[in-house]
Amino acid sequence: MKKDNSLNIIRLFLAILVVYEHTAPLGGYKVNLDLFGKSIGAWAVYIFFGISGYLITASSFSNSVPQYLIKRIARIFPAYLAIQFVTAFIFAPLVTLLDGDSIAKLWETPVTPIGYFWGNSLLQ
Repeated sequence: MKKDNSLNIIRLFLAILVVYEHTAPLGGYKVNLDLFGKSIGAWAVYIFFGISGYLITASSFSNSVPQYLIKRIARIFPAYLAIQFVTAFIFAPLVTLLDGDSIAKLWETPVTPIGYFWGNSLLQ
């Protein structure tokens, strides 16, 4: 499959539409873009996943099963690990501090940040 296509720019545009609609309550504005009873953000999600499904299916047909799985894992897992790290070691301490507690409280919980990161990294 040829990798030079305009689908990524279309998916980026659709993702921006979804973010735009999700930020409406925070920004204090209303998105009045409905089409056939669905919001523009909902349509963006449907089209985004339709295109993504097409690309994933095309990738599966152009690779062997092991090669396909290795490529999917190599594409998804680094971002997954980064999100787990940010959640455990940045957001959790930040929320704890904003709650008025000390960071030490994180180490008294049943699942510590290290346990959270390790467990999720191993997909437990």
